[in-house]
Amino acid sequence: MSSIFADDSDFIQLDFFSELPEQPQMSENIEILQVINGELLLQTGGGEKKLSAGDFVLINANTVYELRGGAAIYARLSLAANRIYNLLGKSSVRFQCGPENREEPAYLRLEALLWRIYEAALRKDQSGSIQIISQYYQLIELLSTAFPVEKEGGSTRAEEERDNQILQFIRSYYAEPITLGQLARSLFLSEAYLSKYIKKRFKMNYMELVNAVRLSHAVETLKHSNESITRIALSNGFSSVASFNKIFKSNYGLVPSDYRKAYLNSHEVQRDTRCHELTPAVRAAVEAGIEDFRAREKEDLSAVRIEATVDALSRNTRPVTRSWQKVINAGTAYDLTRSDYQQQLLYLKDRLGIEYVRFWDVFSPELRINIHPGTESANFSTLFLIIDFLIDHGMKPFLELAFKPIRILKNPNKAVIDKHRSDFFSDAAELNAFMRELAQQLVSRYGRREVSSWYFEYWKIDPRLYYVDQKLMRTFTVSNEKYFEEFDALCAGIKGVLPEAQIGGGGFTYRTYGDAGMAEIFETWKQHSLPDFVSLNCYQYTNAEGEDGESFERRYGDMSFIIKSLEDTRRIMREVHFPDRPVYVTEFDFTVSNRSVANDSCNKAAQLMQELLMTMGHTEVLSYWTALDAYAEYTDTSAVVFGGVGLLSKDGIPKPAFYTYAFLRRMDGEILQQTDEYMITRQGMDSFKVLCHNFRGYSDGFYEGNEDEIAIRDFASFTRDNREKHLRLRLTNVPNGNYQIRIREVDSQSGSVQSAWQRLNYDTHLDRDDVAFLRNQCVPAMWRMEQEVVNGVLDFEIRLAPNSIKYTHFILRKG
Repeated sequence: MSSIFADDSDFIQLDFFSELPEQPQMSENIEILQVINGELLLQTGGGEKKLSAGDFVLINANTVYELRGGAAIYARLSLAANRIYNLLGKSSVRFQCGPENREEPAYLRLEALLWRIYEAALRKDQSGSIQIISQYYQLIELLSTAFPVEKEGGSTRAEEERDNQILQFIRSYYAEPITLGQLARSLFLSEAYLSKYIKKRFKMNYMELVNAVRLSHAVETLKHSNESITRIALSNGFSSVASFNKIFKSNYGLVPSDYRKAYLNSHEVQRDTRCHELTPAVRAAVEAGIEDFRAREKEDLSAVRIEATVDALSRNTRPVTRSWQKVINAGTAYDLTRSDYQQQLLYLKDRLGIEYVRFWDVFSPELRINIHPGTESANFSTLFLIIDFLIDHGMKPFLELAFKPIRILKNPNKAVIDKHRSDFFSDAAELNAFMRELAQQLVSRYGRREVSSWYFEYWKIDPRLYYVDQKLMRTFTVSNEKYFEEFDALCAGIKGVLPEAQIGGGGFTYRTYGDAGMAEIFETWKQHSLPDFVSLNCYQYTNAEGEDGESFERRYGDMSFIIKSLEDTRRIMREVHFPDRPVYVTEFDFTVSNRSVANDSCNKAAQLMQELLMTMGHTEVLSYWTALDAYAEYTDTSAVVFGGVGLLSKDGIPKPAFYTYAFLRRMDGEILQQTDEYMITRQGMDSFKVLCHNFRGYSDGFYEGNEDEIAIRDFASFTRDNREKHLRLRLTNVPNGNYQIRIREVDSQSGSVQSAWQRLNYDTHLDRDDVAFLRNQCVPAMWRMEQEVVNGVLDFEIRLAPNSIKYTHFILRKG
C-alpha cells in the first residue's frame, strides 16, 4: 500500500494498493475503490461484483467487504463520512454507485473526477493539493445529487414528528428489554396500528428497528474499546451473546469478534503506511491509466470542449445590458387581483429584480369597467388597486390597452381556452374620450411624473390567432388603416393629458406579415401618430402549408428567430424611411404551448440562457411570455407541473427556467467576453463571474409532432444528444492570492422540479407539506472551494452536464 495524498484534516485520503488484504476490510468512512489494472472480485453483504480495469464502486461507511482476485493494482479514495453528512445537512446518507451505472452521464463525470484527482496527487505540490480539494467538493456535489439512496415519497410534518418520537423512545431505552406495548402506550396508540406504521415508515418491524439502534451503539463500542463481546451484547440490550452474534452477522456479514479484528487490522495498516511513497511499478500503472483516460477523453465525442483565454485587464469591455430584466409578462388585469398572483410577483421582484409588469385585458368586465360610460365617469377603482399593488412594491405597470384575447393553447392549433372579446369601442371618438378619461384619472391619482414613466401599448389583432386545427375558424381582420385610426385616437386621448406618455404598438409577429406586409404597415403608419416604440411578438414557429393547402404553424430549431425578427423589422423601417424608433420584444418564447413538458425541464433553462446571451444588446426590452403557470390553469392542471410556460409553478415552486433569470441577475459590472455559450464579467479586479450553459438541443422528432403529446417519461428521448460540455477558462493578469470559488448549478438532479416530482412517483394529489417539500428540493446545487493564483493566471475548468446551467464566482480573498 502507498498513501499518496492525505489532507491534514483527514477528510480525504488517497491510497494505491498492489496487494490484496488477507482479511475482510471495514470501511469506517465512505470509500471509492477503482481498479487501475487487472481484475478484482468485491464481496459484501449485498453480494459479489466483478471489477475490471477502470471500474469503480462506492462503499458506504460501516460496511465490511472482502477483495479477492489475482494480481491487480487499485486505488482507494477515503472520504470522511461525518464531514460529508455535515456538508449535506443530514445525520446520515447512503450512496449507490458502481459498474451498473457505467452508461449514465453522472458515472462518467465521477470517473473523470477520479482520474483528475490521481493526476493532481502525482504532482505532490501545492497546486496539486489545491486542485484535489477543489475536485473533492465537485465529487461530493455529484454524489449528493446523482447517487443518493433516498426514501420513496415525502413525509408530512406529523409523520416526521411521530418518527422522531419513536426513535427518541428507542434511543432512550434501547439497553432495556423494551416492548412494542410500552412504546404504543407512550404514544397513546394501539399496538396493531403502531406495528403497521413502523413497518410502513421504516421498512422494518419493531424489533428490527430496536436491534438496528442497539447495533449502532454496539459497533462503536466494538471499534473503540476492549470490552468483551458478552459485556457489549448485554449492555446494549441483547438478551444473549448468541442472539447478538446472529443479528450482527446478518447485518455486517461477520460475527462481532471477526468484525473487530478486521477494523483493527485495517487501521493498523493505515497508521503504519500512511506516509509511504508510490513504488515505481504502481506509479507507472497509475500514469498509464491517466494517459489512457486523457487519450479517450480527447477522442471521446461525448463532450464538447471550449477554451476561453481572457485578459482581466482588458479595456475592450462593455456594460452588462439587462433587457431580460426590464419587463415580464404576467397575465390579465383580473389575474393580478388574485392573492397568489401577487405573492408570486413579489417573489419575482425580490429574486429577479423585475422592473415592469406587463398585463392585458385591462377593460375586462370583471374589473367593473364600462367602456361605454357616456356622460358618466368610468369606474377604474379595481384597476387602480392593481396599479397600487405594483407601485407599493417597487414595480411599474406596462399596460396593453387592446382587446387581447384570452388564449391558453395546447399547441398552435388546439386551444384549452379561447375567449375573444365581442364588445369594442363603437368608434374612434368613443375610444379617444375613454382614453382621455383614463389618463386624467391616472394623473390625478399617481401624478404626471409617475405615469410618464410607464408604458402603454396597443396591439394589432393578428389574423393567425383565429386558426384552429389548421383551419381558419373565423374571419376577424383589422385593416392597417382602421388600426392606425384607433392608434391615433388612443394617442390623442392619452397624450392630450400627458404629452410625455410612452405609447407604442402593435405587437407584430413578423412571420405573419413578411417583408411586404411589414413595409405596408410602416408606410401607412407614417401618415398617422407615430409610436414612441415599435413592439414585436417572437415565437419559435414558421408558417407552413398542409397537403390540403391550409396554413398552420410549425416549430423549428433556429435559435436566431428573435434576432432575425429585430433585424428584419429595422431593415424594413429603414427601407421605407420610417422615423427611428426603438424596437421592443414585448412577448417571446420558444413555444405557445402551455401543456408541453419541455417547459418544466432543465432543457428549457439551458435553451433560455442561450437565447438571452444571443440577444444581449439587440433590444432594450425582451419580455418573457409568461411569468407564472397560474395564468394557464384550467380543469386539466391538477398536477404539480403541467407544461405551463411559467417561471414558477402554480404553487410558486421555481422551475429551472427561473434560475436562468436568477443567475443572470447575479452577473454584474463589465463584460470581459461573451458568446452564445458563456459570459464572463468583472467587478473591479477582485471579482470575476462566469455564466454558462450546455443546451443540447432537440431531435427532429421533437419538432414533428404536437408538443403537448410528449409524455414526461418519454421526454428525455427527444434530446438531440447527452454530451457534457467542458469550458476551460484561463484568466490572465489577475491579482495573485487566494480566490474563493462559489458555484451554483441547475441540472437534472438539482433545481429540477421534474426530478423532484419523479421521486414522489408523479403523484398528482399532494398535500401542503408535500408541496413545501418539493419547493425545498427545487434549489440549485451549491458548493465552494479555493484556488491560489501565484503567477497572475487563473486556470479553471467548468464542466456542465447535459442541459445544465452554471454560475461561477471567483472572489479574491483580502488579507
